[in-house]
Amino acid sequence: MGFSLGAQIAFKLVSEHPGLFSSAILVSPWLIKSEAELAEALRINEKQFASLRKKWLCGIVGMMNGLPREQRAEFVGQMQNVKPETIRRSVYNGITLESEPGFAGMSVPVVALAGGREQKAVIDSVKRMAELNPNCRYQIWDRAAHNIPPVFAGDFNRLITETANKASV
Repeated sequence: MGFSLGAQIAFKLVSEHPGLFSSAILVSPWLIKSEAELAEALRINEKQFASLRKKWLCGIVGMMNGLPREQRAEFVGQMQNVKPETIRRSVYNGITLESEPGFAGMSVPVVALAGGREQKAVIDSVKRMAELNPNCRYQIWDRAAHNIPPVFAGDFNRLITETANKASV
């Protein structure tokens, strides 16, 4: 299972090493990317990165994400060590539908999710994944944005359990 950048990485891994997976859930993978969208994502990420360099603000973000005190302190410390090049590489990572041609022919069951209020490129990515591979089905969760795991945890956990149970049969 992967979310956002983690979904892009999971897409690459399952495409290149399908024998290691019994199923996959990819939430909000951005796999159809234009140069303009990449530039805008980098601008937004750099702005967020600058904000998270402020320890007090980073601590609030950790608190809002439900991290206990010890994990918040660890999160704040980790964010202080992130380099600008890491932010750039997370955006310009080269993972696209075209970069992983093995996805189309692999037999691992995949569920691709996107929120109905996400960017069109993310929604189009999950739809295209299902078009490319008959073992991939997609879902668009209408009320969701780029927030499915934390905001829709109950429904998301049910999907994980259902997917895992089907894979173990």
